[in-house]
Amino acid sequence: MNSFGKYVEARRSGAIPSPSYIEQGPSAEGQGEGQANDAELTSYEQARDMSPHVPAAVRRTWVEADRMEGTVRQEVERLIDDETLVPEVKAERARELYESKAATIAEKRRQAKADLQKASAAAYRASIPVYSGQGLSPADASTLLADQQESSRLLRTIENRKSKSGPFANSFPTTDFLREQYVRGLETGGIEGGSIIRGVIRASEELGVDIEDVLSGVRKERHMEYVDKSRLLAHYANMISERVPELPRRTRDRIARLARGSSSASSTTGAYRSSAALVGGGSEPTAKAAPSHSSKRKRK
Repeated sequence: MNSFGKYVEARRSGAIPSPSYIEQGPSAEGQGEGQANDAELTSYEQARDMSPHVPAAVRRTWVEADRMEGTVRQEVERLIDDETLVPEVKAERARELYESKAATIAEKRRQAKADLQKASAAAYRASIPVYSGQGLSPADASTLLADQQESSRLLRTIENRKSKSGPFANSFPTTDFLREQYVRGLETGGIEGGSIIRGVIRASEELGVDIEDVLSGVRKERHMEYVDKSRLLAHYANMISERVPELPRRTRDRIARLARGSSSASSTTGAYRSSAALVGGGSEPTAKAAPSHSSKRKRK
């Protein structure tokens, strides 16, 4: 798992819970019309509709999926309440209506979730200090080679210093050393400084050192704002369920009762017709029995 993955996992398992989707229709208020401080957003709908960190295109997809689900649920309820339809038809049409929309709703939610995760990753990358004109990825093959060489140099240095520490090798401040080298890269600047920074990140990953610990005290206020933005976007992405949505239990129970009722009515009608035929009842008269041979002789 890369550094960003570790960061997100740490946040998800920490102080920030991951609420599941609230099973109710989407809010009719605040559809992107106003924004609020994220610290004030305590519900699913508030985060979706008012967070200033959710990109506008993602918000539209997210809201559209939730509105579509709310609309379909209402249509299913109206269909069940339609007195002009027999129970069997109600149950069948209700299932068909929801199944025809469920996959589309799930796909829109998956897209919104994926886009939020991408935005979170981009914000996290922006939270890592780099020298102006340099990035977190090498620009070409020669830069990649320089990054690899810098990482190897750092790993050798750490190994040599640990070996000279004898029985105190485990006490060598690896994280502090990497942090010092990171700061040196920022101060050096240019192509060389960029290779030092990327080399530190590579060495940290290979040694299993959390880059968050290396960057502790290195980030400025603007970088910490991106950390918060990344954390919030990852949290919002985790709010969105990727599962195909289901109808509320009450609605599913109503459909099931309709299906059972139509089945029972059919069974009762069939049983009545069978018993009527057995006892000679019903609208169709039974055939008159032909007289026997003995009765014919008596009448003569």
